[in-house]
Amino acid sequence: MRKMRIHRVEEEVDDVIPAGRRARRRRRSGKGNAVIRDLRHLTGAFTWNNAVRAFIFLLIFIGTFLLLEMISYAVFPAQYAACEASVKASASANAINSSCYMESVMFGLSMPLSVLVYLIAYRKMRLGAISKSLGLSWSKLTLGNIGVGLLLFVAVLLVEFTAGIISVAANKQINTNAAAALVGAPIWFYLFVAFIEPINEEVLFRGFLVGRLGIIISALFFAIGHVGYNSTFEIDVIAAFIFGLLAGYVFKKRNSLYPSMMAHMLVNIVAVLAFLH
Repeated sequence: MRKMRIHRVEEEVDDVIPAGRRARRRRRSGKGNAVIRDLRHLTGAFTWNNAVRAFIFLLIFIGTFLLLEMISYAVFPAQYAACEASVKASASANAINSSCYMESVMFGLSMPLSVLVYLIAYRKMRLGAISKSLGLSWSKLTLGNIGVGLLLFVAVLLVEFTAGIISVAANKQINTNAAAALVGAPIWFYLFVAFIEPINEEVLFRGFLVGRLGIIISALFFAIGHVGYNSTFEIDVIAAFIFGLLAGYVFKKRNSLYPSMMAHMLVNIVAVLAFLH
């Protein structure tokens, strides 16, 4: 009997030791997988399927934009005639933007519409699943996410404040020319820039692209969209890239688009008010 008990104890010890080793391996593997997931959040995971899907989405985006342009041209022919005249009369960015704001509106609306077309027509997703994947479900509209959005806005203000300090220290005036896009535009376009355009851009660059391309690549595309203002040191592009990184990180951590949407709206509202002032 004593030998049988000793044998059973030895078997139990043999069973416990491998189990402990397996548990340690699982913990180490879990940490490694977490690191890989964090890297994919930053850089995305390239596969040929993702490349094909990106190409299909690009075609959908171009098609959506062209369709909206044709509809807009049919509804507002006088505005497009004035736009063509301004292009011929002057090559300056301000002169073109002053009468070609309708093209900016159609381009902005193409962002969320192309995302919807892609997810519904190509990915066969229902509206409920789409709102959840984009971080727009009502359950994510919480006081906590609103507070995070305010903090993100404050972070953007700190970046601009830092740029101002650098400007004074270097005795170099840093000019941002983003307001040039508002020159000659009607009041309703100011409202579009302040309240609608942030939603358009956040749906595309954060809600849609962050999960597919990663935080860094989506922020880079967001920054490229702000090229052309001819600001000092391309400060608008740098600020957009930093905002894209912060907003993408918040989106991944909170799984909600509301914080970045709120911060983006506040940034644009401040820019519009500064221009009107």
